Amino acid sequence: MTNGDIYSTGAPEQRVVFMECENLDPLIRNMEEIMGISIEHIIVPAYRQVARAYVEGMLPDNIGELARTGQVDIRALDDMFTEVGRLLGFGN
Repeated sequence: MTNGDIYSTGAPEQRVVFMECENLDPLIRNMEEIMGISIEHIIVPAYRQVARAYVEGMLPDNIGELARTGQVDIRALDDMFTEVGRLLGFGN
């Protein structure tokens, strides 16, 4: 790619986007203050869907079968999910 997109060589159809959440948090709080209601019930599921799509794109389609048959180490998968979640800002 020569257009500056950042992507994974394993999944070139997926693009990487860096978002600084610390800048979005005050914006979301201000929106909530203006509207007088919480929009967390919209923000959290949307963020979760993006994170899930990102993780699913890294895994083979048959990962469930591989895990059930013991061909993939469940603890290694868990460690990977935990680290990706941490990098995406979950649990911080």
